[in-house]
Amino acid sequence: MTNGKISALFGWLKDRVRKDKFNGLPLSGLFLIFGYISIHLGGLTEDVITSDWIVQLDYRLASYFEAVRTHRFVEFFLIFTFLGQPLLVAWGFILSVTGLLWMRLSIWIAPLLVSLGTSLLLIYLGKNTIARARPEDPLFPMHSFSFPSGHSTIAVSFYGLIGLILILESKQKVNRLALFILTFSIVNLLLLSRLYLGVHYLSDVVGGMLVGALSITLGVGVYLWQKFGVTGNSGGVRQPGWKAAFLIAMFCLGWIGFELFGEHSLYQDQLQR
Repeated sequence: MTNGKISALFGWLKDRVRKDKFNGLPLSGLFLIFGYISIHLGGLTEDVITSDWIVQLDYRLASYFEAVRTHRFVEFFLIFTFLGQPLLVAWGFILSVTGLLWMRLSIWIAPLLVSLGTSLLLIYLGKNTIARARPEDPLFPMHSFSFPSGHSTIAVSFYGLIGLILILESKQKVNRLALFILTFSIVNLLLLSRLYLGVHYLSDVVGGMLVGALSITLGVGVYLWQKFGVTGNSGGVRQPGWKAAFLIAMFCLGWIGFELFGEHSLYQDQLQR
């Protein structure tokens, strides 16, 4: 290799770690994260298809949750599993876009669209390509395939990204910590609800998490692409404050209404057994 080629190679490598350009360190980091998640998702998918060790763990864990399931905890986990229902996700999306425009954080709208849109596409392709059957004795009848879990994907790609936006745009460390704990708790309770209610296997939930992580990585990539000036930064106020609190309250009202008067009523026959 000539000196000119060596210099060009080192120049290219140096450009890949530049912090002042999107196609430098930000893009390199995104590629590494995306590749890492893709490798694990591919390995998990292969294990599910070939009925590897993870499938045996799925059956054992499903049997365990069926044995310990109680009426009180079913009611509790239904509250969080409703967060993945299409009607409530649509309500949350409308409020999110409205809030981002209201708080002059429109730079996050495209990332949100990319994250949610990618996750929905991958859910559809994954379920219909792999066509894995649901657990044999779910608490509620389900009519779609099992892998990956759509609710788990939405938990990460939508609610996880909303939490990330609020954390990054908040000034005070105390608020950031509180938002992180809140987001972490809601996402994980939604994930756990799918196992406890017997509508998904563990590998379905993990697969959904990985699909959601892929989607949110693409969304963050779009955000960084805009932030580094490719399309311009609309500029945010970096302190959502009372506007964010108001929109969260509006979402919670819809969540409570859905719980009290919506789909919860469809499950009363099962809950009364």
